[in-house]
Amino acid sequence: MAPYVSFLDADDIYLPFKLEQQVALLDAHPRAGMVYGKHLYWHSPGVAVGPGEDYASPLGVPPNQLYEPPALLRLLLRDEDTHAANCSVMIRRDVCEAVGGFDEGVELYEDTMWLARVLHSHPVFVSGDCTSVYRLHPDSSCRRAEAAGVFDSYGPNAAERAYLEWLEQYLDEVGEQDAGVRTALSHRLDVYRRPRLHAARAQASAGLRRARRAVGVALGR
Repeated sequence: MAPYVSFLDADDIYLPFKLEQQVALLDAHPRAGMVYGKHLYWHSPGVAVGPGEDYASPLGVPPNQLYEPPALLRLLLRDEDTHAANCSVMIRRDVCEAVGGFDEGVELYEDTMWLARVLHSHPVFVSGDCTSVYRLHPDSSCRRAEAAGVFDSYGPNAAERAYLEWLEQYLDEVGEQDAGVRTALSHRLDVYRRPRLHAARAQASAGLRRARRAVGVALGR
């Protein structure tokens, strides 16, 4: 049985060197339970979604380093734009089995829930290379949910609240006391639990994300 697991959704693409490079990284860093790098957001030809141009995902941390848990979970909670796409990941099979699979009862955020369990419990190597292509198109699960009015990529929504409350319960169960994780999670939950106080924060965060993507497109990043 192969020692590594890699994911590829039907609408995404691996770049030719992706598997070879990530196997080499895991071999070179035996403490790393998982490796991921940048992914390119690619718009289907003739389809305008988001800024309308292709752009690379931000890492949010210096690349080509091993990060101990829960450093990358803190980052994910503070800046969800740094979310590792499924297609950018390679994980050791034993780590994948230890954290468990995706929750099939969750329609959105099931990948984020899985990623949070990995980042909380295992060292992860972050590569600076772009190894995969994540296709943006109107028939994706997120776009369909947005069209149905049940999801908002830039604002509060029920699916995000369910994920954050699940994470809060999970961290309670495993006894996680990291102050940075708890503070970042509290700030995210405040949008729902103290909406008047934090409405301005949510709007500012959404504006920052839009501006970052626009700048990234302009600079070709």
